[in-house]
Amino acid sequence: MLETINKNPHKNTNELAAILNKPNKTIERWISKLKKEGKIEFTGSKKTGGYVVKKKSN
Repeated sequence: MLETINKNPHKNTNELAAILNKPNKTIERWISKLKKEGKIEFTGSKKTGGYVVKKKSN
């Protein structure tokens, strides 16, 4: 999932579900887990925004 978001930045859950051919609910569950782990973030507005992989801050 993380690789898919990295290759397709700024996609919302509907778009990611279509790319991965998985149900929206599954994508939302994966997104929630990745957000809790601090690996991804949502950018943009609620309507047109999407998810991106957070850059490592070392």
